[in-house]
Amino acid sequence: MKNVMYLLLLFPLLLVAQNPGKILNMTEITVKSGHNSQFKAAVKLYKECYEKNNGTEGWNLWQRFQGEGTVYVLTSMVDNWAAFDKEDKAGDDCQSFVTTHIMPHVEKISYSTARNLPDLSRAPLEGTKMVVVYSVKVNNATAFEEGIKERQAFIRRAEGSPRSYIYRFMGGHPDSPSYLFSTPFKSFADMDIQRDNIWKIIEKEKGLKVANQMREANAKLVEKEWSYLYILHDELSK
Repeated sequence: MKNVMYLLLLFPLLLVAQNPGKILNMTEITVKSGHNSQFKAAVKLYKECYEKNNGTEGWNLWQRFQGEGTVYVLTSMVDNWAAFDKEDKAGDDCQSFVTTHIMPHVEKISYSTARNLPDLSRAPLEGTKMVVVYSVKVNNATAFEEGIKERQAFIRRAEGSPRSYIYRFMGGHPDSPSYLFSTPFKSFADMDIQRDNIWKIIEKEKGLKVANQMREANAKLVEKEWSYLYILHDELSK
């Protein structure tokens, strides 16, 4: 599916040790108004072609739950940059499905990469059906990442493990986020479970004064932040 993402981009219109985490590839696809059903049918055709040709690459297709328009994010993970050199014959054999079936329903494409921070991230959650993705652009990555480490230590002491997968963006346009926090859930009902936020966790351990100091220090590093819920399309993922 990496080949698919590259082909799409060619179209106009477009955790304590420093472990090198995997690379997350993200292709944000905005579907033309009124073309959602056709887009999903086209992706299904591509998946059928890819599996018929014994393709081995995997991907997930997520649909954004809020916001303007119909937006999907195609994600895949690779171990390192060398993985991009690997040939994908099944992807090559099915490229015509991208040009003739998928692209006519696409309004625009945006591609980005981010490095997972395994020492700061949670373990995989089996049965994940949705993720809340918090994106943040910061003015001092070094200080912000130190803050992440400090806050994750509080969560580990209170709950045993972090709640989110954390990624550091690599490159991108001037408005790209610096970091991404992805919190998985198995169902909408799971999102109703009430849990203390990080500042309340810190307050319970260190007191209100320390919690407020850490909150204020973090706020000074944040230039912009936003959050969306994404729903996994199992039938269109591989």
